[in-house]
Amino acid sequence: TGSDGRTSTSWEEHPFTVLETTVAAPGLPLVSLHPRTFGDNRLFDRIDSAVTDNRVVQLESSELEHAYKLEVADEASDLEVRRLFEPSFIVWCIDQVPDQMLFELEGDVLVVAIPDRSYDAPVLDALVEKASSIAGRLERMHASSEVS
Repeated sequence: TGSDGRTSTSWEEHPFTVLETTVAAPGLPLVSLHPRTFGDNRLFDRIDSAVTDNRVVQLESSELEHAYKLEVADEASDLEVRRLFEPSFIVWCIDQVPDQMLFELEGDVLVVAIPDRSYDAPVLDALVEKASSIAGRLERMHASSEVS
């Protein structure tokens, strides 16, 4: 709203190809893994954690930290976050860096995306494969917690 009382709206396009699915992820109310835009700058991580209901998590992988920003809900269990991001899954995520894959999990909804719009069958198949890998990881994690 301007000083004259008029309101205006501007839209900035952020094209992505997105896949959304339902998964079981108890103990993880929110997980967000996004490619870093400014490289390895943890100053913004601390600010982000201070002013939002989420916190930035640093795992044992400096390569993952350099490539991605991992955020979880403040109330998320550290144990569950570390169970999800076990070493093999961290390596898998790092392998996705060239595609600039991102994923978000909120409640039981998983969203996996890649930049730009695509209708190309191999690109869409690869996106489905990425989402299946993440959903499978969450499913195995959930199944192992039910057995425990």
